Amino acid sequence: MLFRSRLITATEGAVLGQTLGWAVLSLLLLIPAGLALAAGAHPLPRFRVIDVIWLVLCLAPVASAALHFGAGDDRAAVNLGCEWLGLLATWCLLRVLQSETAPFKAWPRLIAAITVGLALLGLWQHYFGYAADRAEYLSLITRQTALRAELASPSQPASSQARRELAEIESLLFRLGVPEEGPSRKLWEARLLSSSEPVGLFALANTLAGALLVGMVLWGVWWLASHQPDQPLPAISSTRLGIRRVSTGLAWALVGFCLVLTKSRTAWGGTLAAGGLLTLLQAGEQSGWFHRPRWRTLFLIVAGLSLAIGLASWSGGLDRLVFSEAFKSLRYRAEYWTGSWRMLWDRKHPTRWLTGVGPGNFRACYLPFKLAESSEEIADPHNLLLDHWSAGGLPGLLAVLALGGMALASLLTSSRAGSTSRIPDTPFPEKPQRLEWIGAFGVVVVLMLLGSSFDAAWPLAVVAVGLLLGGWASRNAVESP
Repeated sequence: MLFRSRLITATEGAVLGQTLGWAVLSLLLLIPAGLALAAGAHPLPRFRVIDVIWLVLCLAPVASAALHFGAGDDRAAVNLGCEWLGLLATWCLLRVLQSETAPFKAWPRLIAAITVGLALLGLWQHYFGYAADRAEYLSLITRQTALRAELASPSQPASSQARRELAEIESLLFRLGVPEEGPSRKLWEARLLSSSEPVGLFALANTLAGALLVGMVLWGVWWLASHQPDQPLPAISSTRLGIRRVSTGLAWALVGFCLVLTKSRTAWGGTLAAGGLLTLLQAGEQSGWFHRPRWRTLFLIVAGLSLAIGLASWSGGLDRLVFSEAFKSLRYRAEYWTGSWRMLWDRKHPTRWLTGVGPGNFRACYLPFKLAESSEEIADPHNLLLDHWSAGGLPGLLAVLALGGMALASLLTSSRAGSTSRIPDTPFPEKPQRLEWIGAFGVVVVLMLLGSSFDAAWPLAVVAVGLLLGGWASRNAVESP
């Protein structure tokens, strides 16, 4: 429940401390993990290079926050520093679980469940949720305007009930993240009233698209690793096998269709890049995932993608502006990156390139370097490398580069050896089948208690259904024959 809930929780409120519950819970779970190691219930993981990289990645922002303490938004720096410590605790928990076969085999189901859950929520938002959100927001704004006019009217005395109702409306708008009057408010309203891109449990469609992309790639790699030509099929009936194939195809269709609706050109490019990399590995006979042409699978993928694009265009979720505005979007990001680069190499602060500006301090440090033609006052550089560089300094940048390098090196090494990591053949216990239901609905309860309200029960129930569908659809990728 911790891993699932944490991965589908929006992190935009981390600056205000709205997600500190997850960091505290991760740190508390280190206690039973330490007791398990001390009692010999789990073997002590061997300290590796990857652990050093994660230490640097998580501790660099904490060190940068300490160096810049008193020179920026200290509250945001402390909140984000705790988040990084919680992430380090999560990594330690994963390293302890890595020695167990059952959690290892459950990872494909975990990733698939999260991916399908977010996709199903995104589709619900696109076709049903946004209409209700718009109606609720317009109702609140109309009532707020009427109450302000009533309180400002000199002809009738202001009532305490009107003041109390106005305060409740303004408090609700603040909790919803509605900016105050000005350009930020207009931009926020434009996104709500005019945009239909699904965002899931995040603040931006690009974030959801990135999560779906990573989930699809990992799920696809595990699926390929478990469908080797020399690997026998599971010993189940043809009817049950057909149902699982249909459920897997449905789950993939939901994720792909939601990815199209996000209109995230970056995620589309990442998907094409991942598919191209796998194709190159196959063409060069470097991968053990493919041993014969799979033209039928390729045809189904292309046909499904074409159908998703056609359906999204027909339903209004995709239009020509998605492609015609691509260069404008890239130009905006180039402006952000230029300003961020100048901020990091500011001559008045000659050590910024080394120490960064600390977590939570980017916006205040960026604004003096914002280009005149850049309209948005961003809170982060919209770039992975610049983000880690500004938050954790040069050590943070080198750590994230090292992570990417190790991942690519591991992929190429296993491909040359023709032995992509396969799922172990140890029998999977029966209890996790029941725990799938407990975990899925437990996620909903935990999210409502720590981060949401009972008003969000319906969309979270949609996520729970997606978790169950993803877990069921990925079972054929983890079960032993």
